Amino acid sequence: MALLAYTCMELLVAGCGEQQPWVAIPVPELVQAQLSAKFDVIAIDVLLPPEMLHTDNRDRS
Repeated sequence: MALLAYTCMELLVAGCGEQQPWVAIPVPELVQAQLSAKFDVIAIDVLLPPEMLHTDNRDRS
C-alpha cells in the first residue's frame, strides 16, 4: 500500500484532481502515520491516470 504525498497544492490537484480530499502531515510525523496506516511506501508528486482523478461529478449525465 502506498501513501501519496504532494509537495504543494498545485501538484496535488494535477496529480489527483480538484476534488481530492487531503490532510497536511508534517514530514517528521510520517513515521507515526506509517505505523498507524500501515503503508509500505510514500510516493511523492505522483500523477494519477485521468480515469483515477477525483473530479466534480455533478456535470456528468
